[in-house]
Amino acid sequence: MSSSIILITGGNTGIGYETVKALYASSQPYTILMGSRSLEKAETAIAKLKSEISESKNEVVALQVDIEDDESIEKAFEEVKGKWGRVDGLVNNAGLWTFVFPFLFFAGLECMLIPTRCRV
Repeated sequence: MSSSIILITGGNTGIGYETVKALYASSQPYTILMGSRSLEKAETAIAKLKSEISESKNEVVALQVDIEDDESIEKAFEEVKGKWGRVDGLVNNAGLWTFVFPFLFFAGLECMLIPTRCRV
């Protein structure tokens, strides 16, 4: 059975980290892409994860992505497309510190990380 590819933005801390941890511990097959603004922080979080859960059939991979930077998003998109060709699930957990974001949420727009478009 092939593994599902799951991208979790903001995966190196907090709720994102706990989501990565739950998937990593799962008996279901996953390739977990831990999205983080800092590749170094993601790699540190992965080392911590592997010390907390010593055995897993799943794979976790660091992915540098800053959801406030279009160039970073495009680079992450190309990396995912080139290595896996798809994303089966997206947990868009990363914080977005802009004035517009709450209004987009409450206006009922569906925002997508990859590609970076919002649609009604």
